[in-house]
Amino acid sequence: MLNAMYGSGSVTINPMAQILRQQDSLQLTGPQADSIATMNRQFLIRQVAIWAPVVKEFSKLDDRYDQDIAYNRYRKAREASIDLLRTMAPAIRGLLTDEQRRKLPPIVASHLDLRYLSSIRSGTVGGGQFGGFVSGGMNAVPAAGGATIIIR
Repeated sequence: MLNAMYGSGSVTINPMAQILRQQDSLQLTGPQADSIATMNRQFLIRQVAIWAPVVKEFSKLDDRYDQDIAYNRYRKAREASIDLLRTMAPAIRGLLTDEQRRKLPPIVASHLDLRYLSSIRSGTVGGGQFGGFVSGGMNAVPAAGGATIIIR
């Protein structure tokens, strides 16, 4: 379950994957699609490097783990994921025309906005699609426009 939540990506929307899924409606050129696909691959490889150790560590936790230590580990990985996306976002935006950026769904566009990424960097509300820490495990409460994460 942990690997599904974090190991294959992160706690954020992957805007590159979303853009590639919509390449026809966005009318991406071949070079645009190739560049975004290359960046997407780099992003996924780096995400696995960030989250694999966390998933491995969490899989070994017993029922009486220290929630503060576990949450701190989660938060650091989350921040690293957001920081990675923040470094890539300007290049992704730069590949798209103004018209293509206007066609992006709001959730994808927000994940290319440095102010939005900064606002979700350390928190779990509004930015995580997979969940946050809750006493006794991890849980996400779905809501319109994404997920609302409750930390207890």
